Amino acid sequence: MKNNPQKNIRILLVDDHAMLLEGLARQFGDRKGFQVVGRARSGAELLALLPKVEVDVVTLDVSLPDTSGLSLIPRIKQVKPQVRILILTMYDHERYAASALEAGAEGFLAKGAPFDELELAVHELVAGRTYLPPGLAAKLEKRSGPAPAASLESLSKREFAVLTALSRGLSLKQVADELSISDKTVSTYRARMMAKLGLTSGSDLVRFAIERGVLK
Repeated sequence: MKNNPQKNIRILLVDDHAMLLEGLARQFGDRKGFQVVGRARSGAELLALLPKVEVDVVTLDVSLPDTSGLSLIPRIKQVKPQVRILILTMYDHERYAASALEAGAEGFLAKGAPFDELELAVHELVAGRTYLPPGLAAKLEKRSGPAPAASLESLSKREFAVLTALSRGLSLKQVADELSISDKTVSTYRARMMAKLGLTSGSDLVRFAIERGVLK
């Protein structure tokens, strides 16, 4: 019986930084066994592209201009149930990793990691395993008992201002205009708050604000 030739691992890259996307695409292109089938710089671009490509692994940033990467995870799974999701972010913290895994991602890696580790993570996901950096995995294992109750006191003044604006139903653009910051900064604050509070979607964040009486 002849062995079937090994297929390339098909990767879709999602990040709002064009230079990072270009660099990752070039590095994967230089390695045998990989094929970059698409790139997206926002949640909207990702969801438009996803049905059009065959993909094995999606690398996904937490903070995107139009949404949180964590909130995209169930939507990706709905379109491509078999796809494996690797969160690739600057937020190297166990709370972010825990939130990502709870939302349905199979892996988590900081952007500062060597490319060899990124390649390893992709292979682990394709093999059906979960990937976390050893140090981060050890921190998660040491966490015992339930997570501490989400608290408004854990938020900075600026994060609280963003939360208040979002709970009033404002869009990211409207929040950015009101607070005189960029859309990207609003998205970053939102992702940071979700990790602090153990939430996985923008709607969860708004619900949390309402339940805690933020608008009183």
